[in-house]
Amino acid sequence: MEYRLDEYVREDRQPGTWSSPLVWTILLLSGWVIYEATAQPALAVAAVCLKFGWGDFRTGWWLARRDPDRGRAAASSWLFLALGLWKSGLMAGFLMFTLPMAIPWQARGQQAAQPQGASFEAFMGAGIMVMACFNFSVLASSVAFYLGWRRRLKLWAGGKVHLARRRNLWPPTQVTLGGANWADALLVTTLVLYLAPLLIFAAVLAVSLVGGGGVRAPAVVLSVLPFVFGGPLLVLLLRDFFGRRLLARAPSECWGPAPDSQPSTMAAATS
Repeated sequence: MEYRLDEYVREDRQPGTWSSPLVWTILLLSGWVIYEATAQPALAVAAVCLKFGWGDFRTGWWLARRDPDRGRAAASSWLFLALGLWKSGLMAGFLMFTLPMAIPWQARGQQAAQPQGASFEAFMGAGIMVMACFNFSVLASSVAFYLGWRRRLKLWAGGKVHLARRRNLWPPTQVTLGGANWADALLVTTLVLYLAPLLIFAAVLAVSLVGGGGVRAPAVVLSVLPFVFGGPLLVLLLRDFFGRRLLARAPSECWGPAPDSQPSTMAAATS
């Protein structure tokens, strides 16, 4: 079966599926159904959050199997795994404050349940998902960036790669016409989570040293200010340094230019 190139371009420029209110409604309803079936708010939160990153998980698996360059395949698959976990963490943060309000005040099968029991479980479940998703996302991002640095690869993680996966087109640059590179957000998140504990430890150490000498509160505040303002500056400097080496400015920098599409038809690759 053959497809016209302009049909790919037209489909690629359509709004993302996740922007549809219907999709958000279905996701929240699915969480509600899981809660009603299991009476486990944390399980409902986990299912909805992982579903939010499911497309990126599938694209990462497809890249691992489809890319003939095995080093690039490994780096790209880890990168999309990290992106899926990152999106799941964002969804968990959203549900952390919204889902508890939608859970009934009275627990299933109980006449006089504790009023905030289910709501608290949903809040804690979402909080655990936030920490787990972002931490595992940083680990996966670290592997992807290490492989990219070692093999001198430019990495790209964009939503439009999903279209290439759905059509099984290689290289993805046939249909990934620009868009945002979410690898940039993954790099910033990785740097923040790596540097935050070090900066907090340094700030606490500075406060303990200054405060231990009987110095007044203004001196303690002044000792913390370099870490408050220097931390974000350090993240930005490292982001620029690693970004120039690791982040692709366009999909073609990652997978190479698309093959000549003159004639106007292309045969879709079969799986």
